[in-house]
Amino acid sequence: MTDNSVSRSACRKFKFALAIGVSLALASVAQAETKPHKERCSGTIHVSEMISPTVAKQEATGEGNATHMGKYTETFAHKVDLAAGTIFDGVFVSTAADGSTAYGTYSGTFAINPNGTVSYEVTPIWLGGTGRFEGLFGIGSVTALATGVAPVSTFKFVTDAIWNLP
Repeated sequence: MTDNSVSRSACRKFKFALAIGVSLALASVAQAETKPHKERCSGTIHVSEMISPTVAKQEATGEGNATHMGKYTETFAHKVDLAAGTIFDGVFVSTAADGSTAYGTYSGTFAINPNGTVSYEVTPIWLGGTGRFEGLFGIGSVTALATGVAPVSTFKFVTDAIWNLP
């Protein structure tokens, strides 16, 4: 057997193994289900502090009801650029009654309304989960209204999303 035929044989085996691996990965994705996901949540802002002259950090918790989670609790945190009206570095964890979690990131915009309330529009991206949400991926839109920005201000939000569940 020549070096050339050994190389061709190894190459064919590699291509065959690669084809099997890709086929298995595609079969796994094909088994995932894409489903609409909706949430309603309300809660309280616990931290609102300036971390630079134009950037503030906020942390909050809430309770809600969601299509695939039922009753759940949520913790989240983000930064806001007061000069640009943007929300960035947002992270969240939602915990269902059975202990399963869904987590991800978000970013968006906000506006302070004439009456002092704050409107938020953010795009959450679910990056995973635990328990029955393991392997979760999704994207959505959130519309929120807060009574203000100081600690103990309250908020409500509505989420309209698509989840890809394995």
